[in-house]
Amino acid sequence: MPDANLYDGPPQTSSTPHAPFTETEPSNTRDTADDATNLAPPATLTGRLDPTGDRDYFAVRFTAGQRADVRCDIPSDYDADVYLLDGGGSTLARSVIDGAGADEALNFTATTTGTHFLEVAAYSGSGAAGCTCTLAATQL
Repeated sequence: MPDANLYDGPPQTSSTPHAPFTETEPSNTRDTADDATNLAPPATLTGRLDPTGDRDYFAVRFTAGQRADVRCDIPSDYDADVYLLDGGGSTLARSVIDGAGADEALNFTATTTGTHFLEVAAYSGSGAAGCTCTLAATQL
């Protein structure tokens, strides 16, 4: 008789995000982006938008056919917008919900393999509270 505790379903994988990856300044352009390309999703990226107009860039890597889901928890100190850019800086997806503290979310399916950039921009307001983005990705 088989063990009643024997699991015969698909392999189990963890969906727990890795330890947060925190930005280091300067990270205000694609050229100075924090390199998060070695992080395996789900990943947590944390930045601080201070002063108004500040931008934080994170270099991330996707493979063709991979779907990216990004959710950013925005503190009530500021209104931020989130963009996903290709390696050349063209916008592939964006989330621009109005209002201080309004969380942002976007999704995107990569058509090419390579480095992309997650940009978090302080549209208005600023503050010391961190903005945390969770990046999940699945191969389609």
